[in-house]
Amino acid sequence: RDSLPEESFHYAQSHTITVKPLCLHQAISRGEAEGYLVRPLNKLSITGHFSMQEMHNWICFCLMDIPTRAPHTQLESLQFVSSYLDTFLLVTYQDGEGHFSSDSISTLEIVRDVITHRATLQKQRLSISFHGNEDSVQQFCRLIFPRLRGLTSAYHQSGLVDALKEISAQEGSLECFTDRQKGMLAAVRENQDRANEETLANQKKNLDHLIELVKTFYVDWHKFFGRGLKKTYAQDIEELLSRLDTTVEELIM
Repeated sequence: RDSLPEESFHYAQSHTITVKPLCLHQAISRGEAEGYLVRPLNKLSITGHFSMQEMHNWICFCLMDIPTRAPHTQLESLQFVSSYLDTFLLVTYQDGEGHFSSDSISTLEIVRDVITHRATLQKQRLSISFHGNEDSVQQFCRLIFPRLRGLTSAYHQSGLVDALKEISAQEGSLECFTDRQKGMLAAVRENQDRANEETLANQKKNLDHLIELVKTFYVDWHKFFGRGLKKTYAQDIEELLSRLDTTVEELIM
């Protein structure tokens, strides 16, 4: 009877990484930030009877890769860029003050929510002010629109290919198709059907995510100004972004 091979015990380390609300924001240098500072930025200011270390701790709950201890300076400045949308966030803080500037109003909404929540837990009273830059709406839309347009076009084309495949199977020939449609079908045959289905599913998932980002952006924008949105707002946005002929000017509301 074969004996079991002798094996030594192996040990592994376990690391827990907290996924923070702005985890897709990466720190950049002051030199790298210069190109972003020319953008139209909105500004969120938070003041109160808190120390620099307390504000530093609250910022740590929002962003990744920040040391646990505040720097030994009177004023600190941090710069971040979203790796997903390329939006910018500037953070400056000191004793009793924290200022956050971004071309994404949704980023500032997340910062406000996190910091007010942490301050409430510590029974800290805060004063919050906001200065909105109307030009930041156009800036955000122009950043996200090329990705929206590319995904919308790709998703519609993938859906069209599936329809053409079904018609082709029913008709038994390609005579009813245009040369362009025949070319699309020929290209698909070179790939596996399963791969095409997975691509279509991923395109739909990514497209839905971008549409949600646009909807959230406008909800946050109106929220900061205390404005209401009409009940059909979400449906209107989805219909607008599902069209292939939508322009960036139509997206800027």
